[in-house]
Amino acid sequence: MKTENQRRVLITGANRGIGLAFAQECLNRGDQVFAGCRDASGATALQDLKAAHPENCVIVELDITDKCSIGASFETIQKQAEGLDLLVNNAAYTTNLFESIDDFQSEIMLRHFQVNAFASMEIIQRYLRLLRKGRNAKIATVSSEAGSFHSNAKATSFRGYSYPASKTALNMLLMILTAELRPQNISVVSLHPGFVRTRADNSHAPLSPKESVEGMLKIIENLTTENSGGFYRYDGSTVEW
Repeated sequence: MKTENQRRVLITGANRGIGLAFAQECLNRGDQVFAGCRDASGATALQDLKAAHPENCVIVELDITDKCSIGASFETIQKQAEGLDLLVNNAAYTTNLFESIDDFQSEIMLRHFQVNAFASMEIIQRYLRLLRKGRNAKIATVSSEAGSFHSNAKATSFRGYSYPASKTALNMLLMILTAELRPQNISVVSLHPGFVRTRADNSHAPLSPKESVEGMLKIIENLTTENSGGFYRYDGSTVEW
């Protein structure tokens, strides 16, 4: 049941993994959740979540790389919410994480930048109208420690090129965005989710999506315009840029 003080949340890439866990945890807290995904009909876990929370879960078709899809999603959501209180930019792209210089292709890097950096900013740009009407609105973006200059300088193993570079670009864009949005009472944070069990190739990862998201939500809850612009691990520790 919707209430006057209910938090209104948009989550991108909500059909599986970390995005699905965000949707689950936010719904458990009583939020109204707009769960964005590219193929709603194929998102069976998300459909099950909606069945369990029919009043508060709205599945929205949203391909973050398609401006028409972004626009259509906005029209859908603004009919049901006068504002947004939290935007969780979760959808991302990666392939061939450990490409060497011999494997390097500008087309592959451009695809990473398109999804991980540019599309995230275009989502923010489109939804600013609703965020400006939100209550202490916040933008939380799932980034990665792989995008940290400091972390890469200290790394003991090779991390590839495209994914880390795209996340570094994302972090810089969010840092700049922080300064612009702070006077508008909108807070921004970059989050490293940790090594999470989200796919078959990292099934040995120590964190479940639920554990990661619970930690990130604690950071989001404590986010204000005063501490806006930080870069944190899911456990609350600071990631050096």
